[in-house]
Parts: sequence; structure tokens; C-alpha cells
Amino acid sequence: MSTFDYLKPGFEKPPTDYYQRPLLLAIEEKLEAKELTGLKYCIGPRRYGEYVYDFGVEFAERFLGKPIFGLFWTNTFSHNDWIDPATMDTRMVEYFEYMNKTGILDNNIVVLFSDHGARWGFLRSQKEGYIEERLPMFFMRLPQWFQTQHPDIVESLIVNKNRLTSPYDIHVTLKHLALISLGKNGTIQLPSSCPTCQTLLQPVPQNRTCPMAGIEDHWCTCTPFESLDTDSIEMKNLTNLVIYKMNEYLQSGPYADRCVSTMSLHRIIEANLKLDLHTDTHKSRIQEYRINFIIDPNEAEFEATFLYDRKTRTVLVDVTEISRLNRYADDSKCIDDNIVKKYCICNDSVKEKKNNK
Repeated sequence: MSTFDYLKPGFEKPPTDYYQRPLLLAIEEKLEAKELTGLKYCIGPRRYGEYVYDFGVEFAERFLGKPIFGLFWTNTFSHNDWIDPATMDTRMVEYFEYMNKTGILDNNIVVLFSDHGARWGFLRSQKEGYIEERLPMFFMRLPQWFQTQHPDIVESLIVNKNRLTSPYDIHVTLKHLALISLGKNGTIQLPSSCPTCQTLLQPVPQNRTCPMAGIEDHWCTCTPFESLDTDSIEMKNLTNLVIYKMNEYLQSGPYADRCVSTMSLHRIIEANLKLDLHTDTHKSRIQEYRINFIIDPNEAEFEATFLYDRKTRTVLVDVTEISRLNRYADDSKCIDDNIVKKYCICNDSVKEKKNNK
């Protein structure tokens, strides 16, 4: 269940010098699996994540002292429930202790990160859930000798801990580290999607904005919002315009015959207006809203960030960026498109409406 293989055929040829996926697929096929919160937690005699981390440790040991890059991704003990990662706490400490004892940490920069926080469930439903979803963990450990040789880099990373950064910056940082490891100086090619992004080995501007970091409005955590009345006619009208766009998106796509095309508003949970600190937002022609709402059928929960033109009474929303806040595996079994699965309620998955009396 990784970036390049989830609901996709994967690669025709191994994309790296050492590629573990064929081994993992064979292990899944041949060994007995035990699940935890719906995922294969144990395969054979070991936890699934251990096969991946063992492979990473062996890779680092095999090329100790040489320039290498490895990406080792796990999710079977962390994806479906925020409590599950605790089951690997002791084992993760053992891995880091082993890497420290064998010299791996002295020869490599190690990054421990996630792609996002909780996107549904208990944590996401809390008041701070909006922040939780958007601020994944990110830790970087530098060998002591590297810190001694590059005190400017250490200082930059300390400064950048509390400044606005994004995965685009991490991408540039990896390129920068590659140049350093090869003893080269040169211009780092910046991502085409974020030409204003930069390496984290240099200080990030204190006044950086989300657009400067390549972060779209829906994912930006730096903007103040004003809470609005969820029962007002205005908010219901705006939310219905968003739902209309969602229905239109499904009806015009290749899965129109499989998905319910008449989603309707069930209830608004939260409504917010983005504030502009320099102008009177309430008098602006173009306003930005963030609304959390539930639709029928199946009480699917969404959160949308969109622009509203008060003059034309139209909304501008990227449907593919709307967040789905409750689980949708059972709702969208009829399709295998990663994006559409978030919005599609399959015709044969419609549940009987609950009696809320």
C-alpha cells in the first residue's frame, strides 16, 4: 500500500538497485497473516513492518561509508488507528540502538517522517483535527562529525524547526545533501511545482507564506478563520453549491454509471470564513470558506475549502482536493481510482438512512 503500487500495477522493471516489493508480495502470499485494525500486522513469525526495517538496516550495513539513498515505507502498524503505532515503540528504539552501535548513524543522515496525520477517526474529529491532518511528523538526525563540519547547516535546521516548510523543501534538501556527499557545489534544480521552495540546510524566511512554500489554501495551517453559524441559510446555500460541484464531477467522469450522482446535504458540522488581516473580509467580493459537512447517502463526511464570488453567486472549488473525513472503503468498492474513491458512493453500497428521531 505505497505511493506507486496502491491500486496501481506498479513498475514493469525494478525502479531501484535493490527493490523489496517482490519479496513482500511473496511473503504475503506464502505466509499466514494476522490483522490489526484491518491491516496485515503480522506476517509469519514477525510484524510486517520489521521486514521493511530489516531490509533498510541490511542495506545501510552493506554500503556503510558509501554514498547511498534508501526509502523504506511502512503503514501496517500506523495507518488505520492512531493508537497502533505504540505497538512498535520498543522495537523502533531497538532499531535505532542497533544502528547507533553498528555505526550506521555515524555514516548516514537519517530522516523519520510521515506523509500526513490522522485523516479520520477520533483525532480528526477533535477541534485540532484540521491541524492534525496537515502537520505530519518530520525528524532529521545528523552524524556528530557532520554537525562539527557544518555548523551553519545545524543552525539553519534549528531555525527552520519553527518556520513554515513543505515536502517540496525536503525534496530540495535531499538534492542538496546529494551534492554535499559527492563533494560538489552547484545550483540545485527547484521543483517546477514550487520554484520558490528551497533547501532546509539554509534559513527559511520568517515571513514565509503558504504560496511561497507550495502549499495550497486547503492545506494551509497559517491562516485565521472566523466561525460562522452552521444553521444559517447562507451557509446551507454555499454548501449546496459545493455539493453540486461534487455531483457534477462524478457525473462527468468515467464512473458516472457506478456512483450515486445525487448527493445532498445532510448536516453542516462547522463553517469558517478565512480572514484577511489587511482588509475587511466581510466586504470583499471574493471570499474563502472552509466548511465541514455530511452528505446523504451513507452520511459521508467532507471538508472543503473554496472561493465564493458574492457578485455572481458562484463557487470555485477543486473537488479533487476536498478531504474525506470518515472511512470510505465500503462506500467505494466498485471503483479503483484513488481520487474518485473519496467521493463515490457506489450504487450498490447505499445504506438505509438512519432514523435520527
